[in-house]
Amino acid sequence: MLATLTDGERLVCADYSRALHEDLTGTAKHVDLWLLIENRGRWDADAPGGLPEPAQAWCRTLRGRFPLMRVAFIARPDRRTGPLRVLAADVRNEPPILARFEVERIEDVAQLDVLRPMVLETGPCFFVCTHGTHDLCCARYGHPIFRAMADLAESDVWQISHVGGCRFAPNLICLPQGAVYGRIDPWDCGPLVRSARRDRLYLPKLRGRCCFSPAIQAAEVLLRRRIGMTRRGALRLVTAQEEPPAHWCVDFEVTGTKRVYRVECSREPAGMATYRNCVADQETPRQRFRLVRCVRINEGG
Repeated sequence: MLATLTDGERLVCADYSRALHEDLTGTAKHVDLWLLIENRGRWDADAPGGLPEPAQAWCRTLRGRFPLMRVAFIARPDRRTGPLRVLAADVRNEPPILARFEVERIEDVAQLDVLRPMVLETGPCFFVCTHGTHDLCCARYGHPIFRAMADLAESDVWQISHVGGCRFAPNLICLPQGAVYGRIDPWDCGPLVRSARRDRLYLPKLRGRCCFSPAIQAAEVLLRRRIGMTRRGALRLVTAQEEPPAHWCVDFEVTGTKRVYRVECSREPAGMATYRNCVADQETPRQRFRLVRCVRINEGG
């Protein structure tokens, strides 16, 4: 069972993961479309499973077009009246886009055509997981980061329901970049906001870009850290091939040039076990991505 701190406060899953320095690299869920629906009520543990049936049916239809779609609730304490905001981020697009819609009631989302956006967000938006009814650590660590981010980016910051990887709390999503961050500390907030507004990635806490599968996420992060490249659009995925067991060869081209880098990485036991979430009563063995080789494979300009 999860232990307690000396003052009797329960030790949450994020504390275990942080204490063991569990690697963040390549741990984001693979998503092609984020559908974010403002909900000013209480979020149940399985939110947004509590959507009205017409809205759920609409989501099921949309999932046929975007099989990796992720639906979440969002909220801001300063928005208690007026139309509800709906945001749709197509992170597969280049450049990725974040569309904005408004509805009077949650039921009305079933009438939206998110594939034909009328209004696009012109800058990045930030979403901090604070979903305490899903996992305790998300509320404990997410709310302070939400407040710190709101001081810096004001209306561009939202609270969001479960995004995956509770043990990496506090988790933050930057859209439309599709960048997923974990273990955000207060001192990360300023550099992260400044980076995102320049369409750059904040590498120290980057779990991965969700437009990719975990292995490709890891390859991209490992390459960016190796060559110091933070601009989001600086790399274009060329090919990715898995060579069993658990070995990947991924090629990226530097955009605007003919330079191609090959990243070889493997997934292997991390030699540790952590709790999957705060209600887990057993530890789960963890794996990590290891950089095997990173080389430039051509002589392009």
